[in-house]
Amino acid sequence: MEEVHVEIPRSVGGVLQGIHFRTGATQRATYLVILCHGFTGDKSEGGRFLKTAKALNDEGFDALTFDFSGSGKNPRELVTLTKQVQDLEDVYKWIKSLGYTNIGTIGLSLGGLTSLLAKIPERKVAVFWAPTFYPTRSISSLQMFYVKMFSVFKKSPLKFQSRNNEPILIDYTSMDSIKNVNSDAALRTFCTPTLVLQGTDDEVVKLRNSRDAISIMPQDEHHKLIEVEGANHTFDGKYLDLFITHSIDWLKKYLV
Repeated sequence: MEEVHVEIPRSVGGVLQGIHFRTGATQRATYLVILCHGFTGDKSEGGRFLKTAKALNDEGFDALTFDFSGSGKNPRELVTLTKQVQDLEDVYKWIKSLGYTNIGTIGLSLGGLTSLLAKIPERKVAVFWAPTFYPTRSISSLQMFYVKMFSVFKKSPLKFQSRNNEPILIDYTSMDSIKNVNSDAALRTFCTPTLVLQGTDDEVVKLRNSRDAISIMPQDEHHKLIEVEGANHTFDGKYLDLFITHSIDWLKKYLV
């Protein structure tokens, strides 16, 4: 097994920083899972994604973590949902160019919404960790108003603290790219086998949001919600272990 730092080309120019976790098997004979970080997060997610990627390797899956544009170790630019969706589609094209044909995704929080919206034609399975399918329920009207007024009157983006990295940049376009999403339409037509993992004590993404989302998605055995008792939005320790275990079980069902 090996970890390779990679630079993934963007369709608009530039690159995205990533880490490719490889089992060492022939690429065409292996399976790959793309991990998508949350708002203000990065390809490590405080070590949670690194642990997940290594666990995936142990089960025979290759994995890729990467920084969305404007986040992590990438140069600073405005962070918007629209850009993140394009980033993920670019990552998918790069992965395809390496010969992978069995592809799954894990999306955390805003990375979950990004994963929902991105066009990934040959994705065979999707896992969502505390997904922000309804961002306006997590971002108050007052917060959105503040960001808009700051960027208009200060004529500059608002700097938002990021974990172990330079602050990310957001402004009113960042808010609008989130506010105008029609999540219900995307959920209704998302036929990819789906597992949603949601902590019952999550104060950022409420449990009812994931319950609402799964009730809108296709009603079959290929779409499932697992509620993790006691987990909050920054789950770690035994909760992270549960998220990883449930995810790998689901991935094995549809990728292998």
